[in-house]
Amino acid sequence: MKMARADENDLKAALDVSRIIEDLERGYMPGQDDEGVEFFDRDDADQCRRALAAILDAADQGSMFRVTFGMTVVLDPRNKVVDPDADTLEIHPDHERNAEDAARWRHIRRKLCLTGNGDGTCAMHAINLPAAIQGWPEPEQVAEFCDAAIDAALRANIGEKMP
Repeated sequence: MKMARADENDLKAALDVSRIIEDLERGYMPGQDDEGVEFFDRDDADQCRRALAAILDAADQGSMFRVTFGMTVVLDPRNKVVDPDADTLEIHPDHERNAEDAARWRHIRRKLCLTGNGDGTCAMHAINLPAAIQGWPEPEQVAEFCDAAIDAALRANIGEKMP
């Protein structure tokens, strides 16, 4: 999904509104300095009017919707942005696997040789890969076997790192 990205003003507005609401929840009027403390009384109409004005003034500085809806999009498991199984904000495991595959591809594409087949087509041949790879894969394990061989070649090359 694509949507407008929250800018600095949007984020500041969201943080300010959140801070004001937390002050109210803790029983304090928002926007006070250290010198005087005014406790919030939700039954006091004047305080409620001032508190609402503070919330609306802070919200007017940006788009609360862009911040909250943006986070909703980021957290939606269908978008595969963050790991749905983690309790913290962590990159989705698919991105880590994709980065590993990209590193493999960047390595292997420098190790390919193209030869003409004489009919206008060509064949690709791997060159300079480890000559002695232990074992032989079962047919259903060829992809994992190739990944392991390429990963071993990457680790052996100075300057090339797996993500």
